[in-house]
Amino acid sequence: MKKTIMSIAAILLFYPVSMAQVLPGSPLKGLTEVMVIVEDPPLEVAREGITRDQLQKDVELQLKQAGINVPKELGSFLHVNILGLKPANCQIYAFHIEVTLRQTVILDREPPSKLDKCATWKIGGISFVEMANLSKIREEVKFYVDGFINTWRFENSKK
Repeated sequence: MKKTIMSIAAILLFYPVSMAQVLPGSPLKGLTEVMVIVEDPPLEVAREGITRDQLQKDVELQLKQAGINVPKELGSFLHVNILGLKPANCQIYAFHIEVTLRQTVILDREPPSKLDKCATWKIGGISFVEMANLSKIREEVKFYVDGFINTWRFENSKK
């Protein structure tokens, strides 16, 4: 039990519980479409039926319902990644979800430099759930995607 507490304490020490990062300016302003790339979830999560395909469909549907087009070809993309840790002899599962918008960026220099797949917006955090309730991870993914959608709506609202 002592190792479990130390493992969880280490996670909280090195990672913020929740965070959002945005580059200066408005990286979501004028964005009309975004592809979705979801990484495979940890094995413990996949064993509970939460698959990459299921998460992919969830996120795409969320974006479409918000009015954001979801193309199949690669351009700007929303990257969803879940990392997890189950300490031995513990029924608590610690996980980190990160939702990152990656876009092509042109650096304002002479000569201008073009960079692909730069993180221009990011939100994520750490949470804990009982092993019997791993399905709540889907709700957490939805929460962070909602953060993206709300920021997108704010930056694209008519003022």
